Amino acid sequence: MINKNFNEIHYPKLEPTITGPKRFDLVFCKFPKKDMWKLCINRKDHNMGQFAYEKKEPGYISGTLKGLQFIRKNINKIIDNSFINELHAICVKEVKYSNNTIISTDIGPLENQHIYYPFQISKCTTLAKRELDSEKLIYIKSFCPNLKISFTEIHEIYCGFYNPQTKRIISKVGWQPIKLSFKERLKYSIEKRSEAIKAYNKEILKSTNDTNKLCAIAKLIRFLVILHCYTDGNLRTCKLLLIKLLIDNNFYPCILNDPHVLRGYLCVSELVKEIIEGVRYFIDSQKN
Repeated sequence: MINKNFNEIHYPKLEPTITGPKRFDLVFCKFPKKDMWKLCINRKDHNMGQFAYEKKEPGYISGTLKGLQFIRKNINKIIDNSFINELHAICVKEVKYSNNTIISTDIGPLENQHIYYPFQISKCTTLAKRELDSEKLIYIKSFCPNLKISFTEIHEIYCGFYNPQTKRIISKVGWQPIKLSFKERLKYSIEKRSEAIKAYNKEILKSTNDTNKLCAIAKLIRFLVILHCYTDGNLRTCKLLLIKLLIDNNFYPCILNDPHVLRGYLCVSELVKEIIEGVRYFIDSQKN
C-alpha cells in the first residue's frame, strides 16, 4: 500500500507557464554549470570529483551529460518506448567497456536467466517486500523453471523472501517462465514498459496533490529500474527520466544520495522521501 498521509511539500515549485528548453534552463539557471556532473552520479560519490569518477568509468559522466541535454531539447515530449531508447543510446554511446562482450543496448539478461534484473532481497525494507508482492512484480512459485526447488533453496540460492500469507516467493523479482529468444524477451520487456507508462499517465491525471504525483513518479521509475531493459546504462537512464518527470510535474530535479534504492529496496512512500531529500539538496546547491 502507498502511504498517502504525507504533508504537502513545502519548497519552491516551478511555474507551469514556461515551456520547452526555456523551462529546463529556468530550472538550472541558478545551479552552478561546473557542477552539472553531480546530477549524473550518486550524491555519496561526489567527494570523488568529476575527473576521478570519469577515470574510474570512462564515458559515464560525459555520456550522461549528453543525455541531460537530450532531456532539455525534448522536455515537452511525453515519454514512451522510443524516447527512452533514444535517451539510453545517448547515455551509453561514449562508455568504454573493458569487457568487449558487453552490448549495452541488449534488452535484459541472457537466456535462462531472470527476465527482471537480479537484486538482493535482503536489502529490501519490510514495506518494500509487501509492496513488491502485492503489486505482483514477481511470479508465483509455479512459474519457477525448476518446479522441484524448495523454499529453502530459493532463499539460500536466490536471496528469496517467502510470504506465508500469499504463499508467494519474492526472489530476484521474477522467474522466466519459459526459455525465451531475444525477440521474445524484447517483446515482453517493451510490453511491460508500455503498460507501466500508461499506468503512470493515469495516476498523474487523477492526482490531486504533490504527494500523489510524487508517488506516481516514484512507482514508475522504480519499476523501470527493476524491469532493467538494458544490459548496461539502465540506472543512469532512469535517473535522467526521474529528472524529466519531476520537471514535467512542476518540481525541481533531485540528486539522490544512492540511486540504487530505486532497485526495489524501498516501498513507494519511502522512495518519495528520498526523492524529496534529493530535491532539497538540488535547491540548496543553487547559487544565491
